[in-house]
Amino acid sequence: MRFVRDRHRKVRRVASAADSKLAGLVPHFANHFVQAEVRQFGYGELKDAVAWASSPPDRNPAGEG
Repeated sequence: MRFVRDRHRKVRRVASAADSKLAGLVPHFANHFVQAEVRQFGYGELKDAVAWASSPPDRNPAGEG
């Protein structure tokens, strides 16, 4: 938790790659605590998750102007 507290404003994207049903709740839960974009991927999509997390954030996220 200290890592998140000290660095959450520097992290722009967080990807979770897991197949459990509980992992699907991570984006909804994390959005309350971090400013980063959070997205869930299946474990088979690990490479896609890493690529997405390391790419620049969207300039105009879906649903905004």
